[in-house]
Amino acid sequence: MRTNKTLYGFMAFGPLGIILASFFLLFGALASTGMLNDGPMPETAAVGMIGFFGLIMLGSILSIVSMIMYIIHISKNKAIPEDQRIFWILGMVLANGITNIIYFFVYITKEDPNAPLPGQQPKSEWD
Repeated sequence: MRTNKTLYGFMAFGPLGIILASFFLLFGALASTGMLNDGPMPETAAVGMIGFFGLIMLGSILSIVSMIMYIIHISKNKAIPEDQRIFWILGMVLANGITNIIYFFVYITKEDPNAPLPGQQPKSEWD
């Protein structure tokens, strides 16, 4: 099974990175406006809050899309024994962020890029 490792890597680490960036944006906006010191809420803090919620929404949507992609990959991956697939899928549903990263390193990075596609004959070194 051939997969785009860059895409799956982005889908594993992207939601986590976006959500962490949103918290840096939130705390940066709050610290720069004095809101951490019980000051009034200026406009820059409101813009930071809107950016925070926008990035949280983007990270959440990307996380759901990532979970769907990984569940499809798990169901089609012949390297996973049949009895372990249900546990990987349950892990994706219950602990999406960490399971994506673990699955990426366990199965996707170790995938053979020269493996034949389903239905193709393996190429010999003389072809």
